This record gives sequence, C-alpha cells and structure tokens, in this order.
Amino acid sequence: MPRPHRRSIRAFVFGLALLAGACTDDTTRPVSGTHPTATKVSNNDLGPGDGGGRRLPRVFVWVPADSLRALPMTGIAWMHLEAFAQNALVFDGANTGTFEVTLFDKESDADVLALAKAMVYVRTTNWVYRYHVQLAIQEIMDEWGNPNAVDCTNEPLAVARNLTSYVIAADYVGLDEPLATQFRQWLGTMLDQPLSEHADCVRDNRSLREVMLQRANNWGTMAMAALAAVAAYRNDVVLLADVRRVFDGWLGDRNEYAGFDYGGLCWQPNPAAPVGIGPPHASITTGACTFSLDGALPEELRRSQICDPADSTCAAAFDCDLVTPGTQCKVSACPDRVCALGGRIPSNSYLHGALAGAAVCAEILSRRGYADVYRWENNALRRAAQWLLDRQNEDPAMDWWFSGNDSFVPWLLNRAYGTSFPTEQNTNVGRNMDFTDWTHAPR
Repeated sequence: MPRPHRRSIRAFVFGLALLAGACTDDTTRPVSGTHPTATKVSNNDLGPGDGGGRRLPRVFVWVPADSLRALPMTGIAWMHLEAFAQNALVFDGANTGTFEVTLFDKESDADVLALAKAMVYVRTTNWVYRYHVQLAIQEIMDEWGNPNAVDCTNEPLAVARNLTSYVIAADYVGLDEPLATQFRQWLGTMLDQPLSEHADCVRDNRSLREVMLQRANNWGTMAMAALAAVAAYRNDVVLLADVRRVFDGWLGDRNEYAGFDYGGLCWQPNPAAPVGIGPPHASITTGACTFSLDGALPEELRRSQICDPADSTCAAAFDCDLVTPGTQCKVSACPDRVCALGGRIPSNSYLHGALAGAAVCAEILSRRGYADVYRWENNALRRAAQWLLDRQNEDPAMDWWFSGNDSFVPWLLNRAYGTSFPTEQNTNVGRNMDFTDWTHAPR
C-alpha cells in the first residue's frame, strides 16, 4: 500500500483519538521528588518524572502560555511567526527537506515549524495547529527506530538541534493521552541510545547524554539545551541537576564539571584548565599580538582556519588563494599562526551555534528555579556576546555578529541582561529555537 495512504489512515485514526482526548481531563498529578544536593540548586523543581505525571499548571519549559496569550498579534514579529506557521509539515518522506518531520536531518526546519504552530495555537486557539503538532510528535517517535533514518556523521548534532523545539511545542499544545505518556516515556529512554557519528552510518557511537558530557563545542551546548528541555518537560530534577552542573562547567566553573574532551588547546587561556568561555581579563600573547579571550569560545576558535601562503601541502583543489601562483593551503588558525599572518582572527559559524545552544539552555534553566543562571561565571554569556561584538566592530568583514538563523540569540540576552546588543528581524529561522523577537522583545 502506498505510503501516503498509510499516513492518511494513521492521521484519521489519530484524529479520532485526539477528539476523544479532548473530552477528557487534561490534568494529572505530577510525579513528586526531592531536590538534588548541589552548590547551585533550583528552588522550584517539580520532581523527577518517569513517564506518567505531567507538569503543574502554568509551569512551562519556555515562555508561559499565559504570557504568549498577552503578546500582540500585530507587527513584524507576529506577521513572520504566523506566516511561517502556515507552512505544511511533511510526513513519511525521505527524512530530508526543509519541513520533513525528522530528528535526523541537522538542516531541517520542521522542529521550529512545529514550535511556530504551537505558539500560534496558544495565541489563537486554532485547533488545526495543535493537531499538526501532535502528528509531528507521533512521527518522530515512530521514526526513531527506523534503521534507514540515519544522519550518519552528524546524527547527535541533528537530534540535539531538532529535539528542543519539538519538546517545547508538545508542552504548549498539551498532548492528549495516550500520546502524552508515550512521549514522556520515550524521552526518558532515547537520551541514552547510541547514535551515529561516522560514515558507516552505524548507531554505535555517543548518545545525546554522552555528547553533552563530552563535547565542549556546539554539539555539546545543543545537547545541553535539548536535555534541559527534556528534563523540564518530564519534571526530572535529577537530569536537570546534571544539565545545570555540566552547563556551569562549560561556562567556566571547573569545580562543577571538567569532564569535556577538548579537541585542541591553542586558544585556551590556561591549557591546563580548559573552559568553554574565557574568564574575565583572559588573553593570549604571541609574537607582537595580544588577543583578548575574555568571553571567547576557545574550543570553537580552534576550529577556524586561515590561508597560509607558506603551506603548499594540500591538493590543488583545496587552494585557498586562486590569485597567487602555486598552491596555498588553509591551516588551523591558532594564535601564533594568526599573528604571523596579520593578526586577523577568522570567524566561523560554530561560535554562533555554540551560543545558540547555550542561550536556550540558560533560558530553560532560568525558568526552572535557576533564576541567576545568566549571572554565573561573571555573566559568561553576556561576555561571550560582547566578545563577538567587539570582534565585529574591529573587523566587520568577518561576520562575527549573530545573523540569519542565529539572530534569535541577542533577543534572549537583551531580555536577560537588560543590554542593547544589536538585533534583527528576518524570515530565517533558528537551528533549535526562534521567534524571540516576539516572545522576548522589550515591552
């Protein structure tokens, strides 16, 4: 039987279940639990969930639903959100394409589309948006065990990017039973299932939880955000405390966590004690150059490359200077090489991706009792944004500042810190979050 017809039948049956669920009581008692013992603990966590309970009323993973209902349905931000929400999610496809519902495509925007539909549902009560979100949640669970739905070398990053918005969307629409319990239970198990990181496409590598614990780059922060969303949605204070501890370690508190596997140390202010964000007043001096690292992301900077005219070891196809005769190769842009080649630090998109994950993680933690998270490690996220802005002002051609699908980040930081970092409104949606120009704009 053709796949589209199978989807039609399943959608019809699922639709009947939703109608039945709409007639039932949507509130159940949350699972109780105790607070974790840690230096920085939450004062209002709701207890660990194990697949049966639901959150207390008005406690949401992201912006409370009551706050969304009070936001304007006019202006550019709402216009972009509403227009985007009207795009159609694609089901039962090849796990590729902009709006294909999948966890296994790191370029998919279907997760953020589901979030848009959920937000518009909350603001307008149009049940069609809610129905589409529930179908999407069912789809990602059905897809999870499909051996053909693999993103191979990037699977942990794909899952980390996509999961967060699906969880928040589910939280906003309030899933009907039995889907609500099934989703909570599935979330509790999928975090520890091995994923694929290599071209063999075999799922025998790190799980999402292991990525959070080991990667100090954008993979790790995206995983932190995803696990924070899962913990908040399931009322799992044990997981939330783990995320809090690891996130604080990434911000710079190595007493909280220092178990990351760093890929290179050349940009670390103290190679013996590497961190995710450079501490206040940190710098590196090499040759005639001194580079400020107060707020820098050393693990992402070491991934930058620079064209070295003295290096001809690469194949001609990788020549980075087509004007100069001969072959010139891109090399790792460590401080000594950057200084020798003029002192211009090359930017890269990994910096923005890492801060996109970190900002979302911080925002979720701030709403689950860790109200001072943005202040941790001397306002680490504000210093990171300031470091990027300083580089942008020094060298505008390098595109240091947030733009395009990362442009949601400054809205979060400005709301948290009361700053006035440059913001923009555009129709590009983020990798793991968006619409903060509507939800977090000054009022």
